[in-house]
Amino acid sequence: MMQRMKQGVLGLLLILSSSFSLAEQTLFFVGDEDNKPECYIDAAGKFVGIDVDIIQEVAKRLNLNITIQLTPWVRVLAMVKSGQADGGFPLFSTAERREYAYYPQEPVHVSVMTAYTKTGKEFSYQNLQDLYGKRIGINRGYSISKEFDQAAQQGLIDLIEVETVEQLVKMLLDERIEAIAATPSSVETYLKEAKIELSAIGQVRARAAYLTLSKKSKVKDKAKLLEAVDRTMVHMKEDGTIDRIRQKYSNWPLK
Repeated sequence: MMQRMKQGVLGLLLILSSSFSLAEQTLFFVGDEDNKPECYIDAAGKFVGIDVDIIQEVAKRLNLNITIQLTPWVRVLAMVKSGQADGGFPLFSTAERREYAYYPQEPVHVSVMTAYTKTGKEFSYQNLQDLYGKRIGINRGYSISKEFDQAAQQGLIDLIEVETVEQLVKMLLDERIEAIAATPSSVETYLKEAKIELSAIGQVRARAAYLTLSKKSKVKDKAKLLEAVDRTMVHMKEDGTIDRIRQKYSNWPLK
């Protein structure tokens, strides 16, 4: 018991010492504007969502000055890659993205990528090969899984990319595509709001999504910042903060 208390105190001191050196900087983060309930723009034009709240709480605990902006996903990736933003979220880890972004150990959330079809147009889905030869819609710039992405690049999957979940659902209902590959939270949130039903035919893959730092960012002590973010995220899990943040958005189906 005493040993755990000492470790907890030491961890707190490390966070505090890191925050003093990092607090002098202002960080600019960009996130996906169409990813309910993780991050989105509400009716009042505010940037909100589970990931937004988590990141703001991390910044508060580390005494960091941050600005968050939500924008179309392709722009998020471009701004992180160019260094126009200090970091972005929620990014899956891919070889290409690791060329321009640093990743912490702790994700902001885990997404279970799922395949959806129009109700009445279901087909058997057991593995990725069942999507071969079919027109599959995704959000532009999304990475579904390493295997899915490679199959699309090889032309085994006829990939259709659009900007929003709304466009994906409309294309599916109009039978211009045969399935959607997306996160259940974003799709089911839209379906609930629009009072539409689709059929979830199977999981593509569970993937962790992260708050990343741009390698071209001028932020100092990137390694120290990532370590501080990781420690803070762990403490937020342990003290129930992340669960409470998720509970705020409990009207949406979280997967």
